[in-house]
Amino acid sequence: MKRFIVSAVLIVLALAACQKIDPVSPVDPLPFPSDANKDHSVLPGDDFFQYCNGAWLARTPAPATSAVGGMYDLFPVKDERVDRLVEGDPSLKRFFQLKDEMYDHVDASEAYMAGIMARFPIPASREDLYRTVGKMISEGMPGIGLDLFLDYKDGKLVGLLSSSGTSYQYTFSEISPSIRTELGWIVEGMGMNPQELYYNDMTVYLVNILSTLPSEEYSQLLQLGFSKLYPYISEEGLALYNKFNAMPWTKDIAASWGSSLVGYELSNRFAAKYVTPELKQDYLDKVERLRDAFRARIQKLDWMSETTRSNALEKIDKMVACVGYPDTWYEDYMPDLTGCDTFVEAAHILKCNNFRLFKHLIGTDDLFSSVLTNAQNGLKGAPIVTDLTLVNCFYKREYNAIVIMPAFILPPASNKDITEAHEYAFLSVAAHEITHGFDSEGSKYDAYGRFRNWWTVADQMAFIDRQEQLISCYNLLEYDPAGAPGKYTDGRRTLTENIADLGGFLIALDAYIARLQEQGYNGENYKAQLKKYYESYADLYCVQYSKEKLEDILTLDIHSHARLRTNGVVMNTDLWYDLYDVTRDNTLYLPPERRVYIW
Repeated sequence: MKRFIVSAVLIVLALAACQKIDPVSPVDPLPFPSDANKDHSVLPGDDFFQYCNGAWLARTPAPATSAVGGMYDLFPVKDERVDRLVEGDPSLKRFFQLKDEMYDHVDASEAYMAGIMARFPIPASREDLYRTVGKMISEGMPGIGLDLFLDYKDGKLVGLLSSSGTSYQYTFSEISPSIRTELGWIVEGMGMNPQELYYNDMTVYLVNILSTLPSEEYSQLLQLGFSKLYPYISEEGLALYNKFNAMPWTKDIAASWGSSLVGYELSNRFAAKYVTPELKQDYLDKVERLRDAFRARIQKLDWMSETTRSNALEKIDKMVACVGYPDTWYEDYMPDLTGCDTFVEAAHILKCNNFRLFKHLIGTDDLFSSVLTNAQNGLKGAPIVTDLTLVNCFYKREYNAIVIMPAFILPPASNKDITEAHEYAFLSVAAHEITHGFDSEGSKYDAYGRFRNWWTVADQMAFIDRQEQLISCYNLLEYDPAGAPGKYTDGRRTLTENIADLGGFLIALDAYIARLQEQGYNGENYKAQLKKYYESYADLYCVQYSKEKLEDILTLDIHSHARLRTNGVVMNTDLWYDLYDVTRDNTLYLPPERRVYIW
């Protein structure tokens, strides 16, 4: 009997050895707060956005301005950080105090401006005129539209003298001899060597215009340059600026443009106070996970030839990741502003130092520093400031670089106290920017940021077919089925962002799947984590718009409405159908042949 019992035990052990038993899966120990936002009366397959966010939407009124929820909640956190920083930094505190008092010191401001003007007498000769134009450029007062911009060529920053940051076309030796001497005088007036810079057709055009200027109009040209500082003096100065310049400013717009001038110094202090090297490196490591995931996706594409695939892989390999803050800071271009008496003085000092910084960056590969003082024109004339306080990330296609600002590295965007699925959903923002290098516009630029076709004809046709399919999908999605039934948005206007949303979601999802596999997740726990990723992604767009913001979203913005940024993405991913048991009877169901597979 004893022998029989032993034999039975051995048989059981032997049978067990022949079966594959899944190891015990980890269980996520961290909370998932997004559960509280769900509306369980809605099926995920009918409106995933509403299913994930409906309870929050019901209890959260629309704001009077802008938007609340999702990534919009990063803005007040940023404002609090900037306020604390400025309060503890004498130079920045003085600068922003002067900004608030911009028109309170008119006599002192006019006296400072008079001192500048005294250093620029009316030119006595044509050579003096050209050299004066160059000197005014170096002090942030470009009179004829020429200014110094930074461009990117073969991995290095180059200087471009033109009226905008358009691509360079000529070296100095390639410029027509008829204007080479005059152009040389301008550049020498800037304190630079003409051989250092590049030029384009607009440069030639403006220099030719300058050559026809009669001497009696020299003083007016100087006034045009001086007018770049007038808005920082008084209401009268602002009116004069608007007389000389095509796009009129208000006082608030003038203050915003003036504030943008301190971006480099503000960025330096912001990074030092809030962004540790460890935080930066941790995010860089995660970007490499995203890069690996995208490489793997490109390798598996069934609609792409090896020729195009090789070029796409080169582009992802060469893509520069600017994360957190620049690796190098240039202290010489961060002036102490505590001694300034007026805002126009501070603005002028910063303009001079920003020009010197641009000069210093020529020949380097420091892409990150180059964007920190490079404000762009936004809607209604206000600047889009790209210093480190910006609550945004972006892709620079001429650089083939992504820029990830601290807001997306710091809490609450990066929150170690809740499920890691949320962090990977937030990483889809970085993956979104990576995908912009391969959207309908970014795909026209190569690994070095050059406007160059790297596609086979057949692959371009396949890519365009997929774009049209995505446009059709978004054109058929209502942005508010309950509140505005039958109302749709423009899938063509939002195409680049929709491609980036879909690609970014899938790249970050693949990176998260790899992470879960590393951690040993399997079975129902694995499925639960994947659902948390999907629902955390929806949480990024858990947003209530103001009436004005909604109008901008529907008519001007190149980004889709938050509902579409959620539903339009998930319905084009196969895994969603399995996780949420979505069938043909659900509103958002797409058969496999209708799902858009791009990146």
